[in-house]
Amino acid sequence: MGGDEKTLISKFKASNNIDEKMDILFSMKKFKSISEDTKNTLVKAYKEEKGSKVQIVILELLLKYNDARSRDLIKDYLQGENKN
Repeated sequence: MGGDEKTLISKFKASNNIDEKMDILFSMKKFKSISEDTKNTLVKAYKEEKGSKVQIVILELLLKYNDARSRDLIKDYLQGENKN
């Protein structure tokens, strides 16, 4: 899937299909950096995607782009896994 960051994040927000969301997130990995708005959208989506494989790819992106919140989100994810 191609497109610039704004196009991809708009498609991501509009999608209800997990496979499409995954394709979009994998496409975003090609960018050298992402905007703070996109990071904020991904953090919000992370919280909405509890228990989904989308959550893992969001964590990967936030780590790749050195988002300061990624460490807390990983801790949150691991604590959730320990409860299951």
